[in-house]
Amino acid sequence: MVDLKHGKVSQAGVIFLYLILLASNFALSYSGFPWGGKGVIFFFGILFPFLVFLQYNQAMGEKELLFKDPAALSRPSWVLFGLGTAALFLRFFNLTSFHSWPTGDEGLHGFLSIPLVQKWDWQFFYTVGEHPPLLIWVLSFFYRCFDSPFFNLWFFPAVFSLLAVPAGYWASRQYFSKTLSSFFGLLMAFSFWPLYFGRFCHQGVFIPLWELLAFLFLGFWAKNRHRKSGAVWAAVLGLWTGSGTLTFPSCVFVIAIIFITVGFIFYRREKSSLFFFLCFFALGITPFALAVFREGYGHHLLDSSGAAGGFLNAQHWVTHLSYVSSLFWGPIEGGGSYGPLWGGMLNPVLSSCFLLGLGEMIKIRKSPAARWILFSFGVCLLPALLAGDYVELNRVIQTLPFLLFLAALGFLKLFKVSKENKIYFFPVLLIFMSLVLDGAHLQKAMACGNDAAFKNKNEQLKIYGALKKEAEIKGPGLIFTDFLTLDQGHVLNALTYSFNAAAKSSPNQEKAKWAGLITNVYYLPFLAARFPGARWIYLKNDYLDLKGKLAAGIIPLDNQNEGIFKHWHAAHDYFHRLNLEAERGFNGREYYLKAVRGLGEGGHLVKGDRFLEASFWEWSSQYYFDPEAKGNILALAEAIKKGYPAAHLYYRLGTLLKNQNQTLEAERMMGFAEAQRAKFIQQWGSFNPE
Repeated sequence: MVDLKHGKVSQAGVIFLYLILLASNFALSYSGFPWGGKGVIFFFGILFPFLVFLQYNQAMGEKELLFKDPAALSRPSWVLFGLGTAALFLRFFNLTSFHSWPTGDEGLHGFLSIPLVQKWDWQFFYTVGEHPPLLIWVLSFFYRCFDSPFFNLWFFPAVFSLLAVPAGYWASRQYFSKTLSSFFGLLMAFSFWPLYFGRFCHQGVFIPLWELLAFLFLGFWAKNRHRKSGAVWAAVLGLWTGSGTLTFPSCVFVIAIIFITVGFIFYRREKSSLFFFLCFFALGITPFALAVFREGYGHHLLDSSGAAGGFLNAQHWVTHLSYVSSLFWGPIEGGGSYGPLWGGMLNPVLSSCFLLGLGEMIKIRKSPAARWILFSFGVCLLPALLAGDYVELNRVIQTLPFLLFLAALGFLKLFKVSKENKIYFFPVLLIFMSLVLDGAHLQKAMACGNDAAFKNKNEQLKIYGALKKEAEIKGPGLIFTDFLTLDQGHVLNALTYSFNAAAKSSPNQEKAKWAGLITNVYYLPFLAARFPGARWIYLKNDYLDLKGKLAAGIIPLDNQNEGIFKHWHAAHDYFHRLNLEAERGFNGREYYLKAVRGLGEGGHLVKGDRFLEASFWEWSSQYYFDPEAKGNILALAEAIKKGYPAAHLYYRLGTLLKNQNQTLEAERMMGFAEAQRAKFIQQWGSFNPE
């Protein structure tokens, strides 16, 4: 089977090498071996068999591998209908309950889109990540038209995931055989990553569909470049490529691929088409270019790469390698955002097929098609070598089509080898194994999914349920969601919008019969004394640290507190503006300093109300005032002095003082914090303080 002496690997030997790769990928993905042991498995079970395959197995040849259809799949219409129905079902099954709670990113996107329902503006970059606006614009439409926040967040990602299936097959058919394109289309329809990214409301969801359509239009242009329609397709490709800057920053790597391809293939042959491509690309990228000039750009890219020296080189390399390992076996260290929960994004069956497909591409690397695929895959992987802060799989989601295409190529190799050796059950068994593994991975994602990455999920879910139930009974209420600091996120703001009479666009402000207040649990003793008729919602029997947890109060509106809540409503609008300014992103020193100087504008809105004073000064302490944190220390001291002396305020103040080496004063503040926590636990429930 594997005759190294005579320098060849038989067809049966290919299956043998694949089985070694499969067993090794299983061990790397699902075993509990330490990374030292996994390194040995990688060397002897992955790298060595791959090199043997690369060196001694005879390549199938470019024409036979990529373009011929000797074993074209029979696809009756009922089969296509069944597969399409299954792909549709998998993407919309449990649409609003696949995840029990949105991630912080999803809540932030909803939070940023709501103001556009009230008043449209043309801001381009959002958040400190300087993300383009398309997701925010789409969400604003959903919030305008539908009341269900979960539907608003999760419907269109499922649609984009579904549309990527026919787009993938259609794009592949412009270049490759029906059989290979069909394998690729099946992987786009039923493998884990295409299904998983469609369950998150994140900018990265745009990339696979936009990327595949870009390759589709590139194929149309290539086939029509000598006709009059060539100029039309050149214009379509240019406009579509430029419009990618509306989606997600990783689009730049696909844009680079398109530009390099256009330059090498079309420049000398069709200058007129190139002119149309460049003109319409300039048109598509104009909004981005104007926004860069107006709002600034690039701060986040420098920060996340660690170029400013904020990360150690060792940490960089662990992060870089984790991006790659997450695709096949899981991250090397810790988890990753939007990454795998069990093994890698490719299951062991597909990871092993990918290695065979990659080996075939390397062996026919003199072919233009193979060179383009290998080069493009390398370009799409570049973020793995540039990002040094943490693993975020959406940064490399543009690799998805290439990963699955090479896996399809490897499966095609096994399919032909198995057919020639009359081992018909083998590819069927692999398909079954792949579906079972990805199904189990999806089940695990549905069971825990983003919960592990969102520590406040349980308490926020309980608060949301109580507020929703109150709204169903009494109608919309004045729900104050923005007195929280930024680290608490904005999920509750995004989810309660449809029944929040405190929202600016709500027509129910004067009709509200109750108020909902979301705040830190350590404020409850002070607020309960102030509103004796209120009902308070928080998690008991849970660990309570000095940072506190979220809690909510449901407070009836009556003549005695009507004036208080009118005051709070005005202050809440101001806090909402502060939160929007902070989350939209400070893309420049001047803008940031202007926001800091403008903090005093709301002083009159909180004056005289101890809760508002505490919330305002606590919120103000989030800004960077000076290297010695004098402004931050002063703000927290004001929160305690003018507001409520809650445990978490003492804790935050003590932490700042400790960081500035004011040890004695820090210990004193921590002592106050511990005393307040003990008092709270004694009076308010069976929290476990240890």
